[in-house]
Amino acid sequence: MTEIIVKEYCDETIKMDYFSFGKGKRILAIIPGLSIKRVMNSANDIVEAYNLLSSDFTIYVFDRKKAMPDNYSIFDMANDTAYVIKELGINKLSLFGASQGGMISMVMAINYPELVENLIVGSSSAFCTTQASKIFKEWILLANERKCTELCLSFGRYIYPKEVFDKYHDFFIEMSKIIDDKELDNFVIMTRSMLDFNILKDLYKIKCPILDLSSKDDLIFGIDASNNLAKALINNKYVRYLYDDYGHAAYDLAPDYKRRIVEFIKKNN
Repeated sequence: MTEIIVKEYCDETIKMDYFSFGKGKRILAIIPGLSIKRVMNSANDIVEAYNLLSSDFTIYVFDRKKAMPDNYSIFDMANDTAYVIKELGINKLSLFGASQGGMISMVMAINYPELVENLIVGSSSAFCTTQASKIFKEWILLANERKCTELCLSFGRYIYPKEVFDKYHDFFIEMSKIIDDKELDNFVIMTRSMLDFNILKDLYKIKCPILDLSSKDDLIFGIDASNNLAKALINNKYVRYLYDDYGHAAYDLAPDYKRRIVEFIKKNN
């Protein structure tokens, strides 16, 4: 059984939970996407999903900081995560961010090029599309009105393909029963941070190799988000693979997803 080391980074400026696993010489940091429950609640699931990588990498998974101000931006999240990573003594890593985690990861690659050797973004975007904005506003409204069941069902419906959502419909209902007010408040802050996010004009500053794993049938960002990444990064070391039939959650569902990450990093190390 893979050992999971769960810790809290804490100093006078920030408190942030993270966990690590694997014994490889290379360092891979994972920045998960937006979630209603805290990332630490899913530690076992994440380790099981990414155990394939544990022989080649020591893997760190970072949650958002615990005390979030109301105006906590994607840029703030990136700065805080980079700060904790450096404080842990890590100065070079491969970085994988899914969905909102991809937004954070792209900002980190722009602002901390000395830290990020390789960048993998999954089901993410360099800007908030019209389609995504409509969905995020719906989630914010449901969270503010404490409509937990409706929020969890909407969240699952947009992230997963219909057959997967239908299969786990009851799970989303059960999950809605264990969400507290603090989690809902944090969810609103994190979701709101994406509404005015746009780094298209700064993408040229990313100099490291990039792997973009996107989906043609992504109901949140759509294919336009990935197409804009491809256009902006055409002169960079940019590789794209487009999935179909897995929706926004290709990072959870596509059977070859982790293998593509490993092959990309090994090729570009």
